[in-house]
Amino acid sequence: MNQSVDLPLPVGHYANLPNGLCLHYLDEGAGPVVLWLHGSGPGASGFSNFKGNYPQLAAAGYRNIVLDLPGFGRSDKPEDVQYNLDFFVDCVAAFLECIGVRRCTLLGNSLGARSPLAWPCACRNCHRA
Repeated sequence: MNQSVDLPLPVGHYANLPNGLCLHYLDEGAGPVVLWLHGSGPGASGFSNFKGNYPQLAAAGYRNIVLDLPGFGRSDKPEDVQYNLDFFVDCVAAFLECIGVRRCTLLGNSLGARSPLAWPCACRNCHRA
């Protein structure tokens, strides 16, 4: 992981994707899975975007996977990739495979909302969502 400065974010879990990227995520609660996909911008991360939301769903009986997309939060920030929608969709698909999630509800805002909208068209594993 290429994280040079510590961030004011909680440390959760890490998933090593087949493409070599290491993605950070929080895993809170138990029950049906909700995958939270954050927006972009300075300081964006799963926690910073959804810290006021996912605890409510955890208390209501849902497992919340709060992902830091590549390039954000505590996830790797590769300099040799194009940060386009295909890249993010492929990374999310690989991430879900890596952590063993076969079915989930996708929630996102801004950039994170674009990925769920593209999911049925771009993901090779459409049975997940």
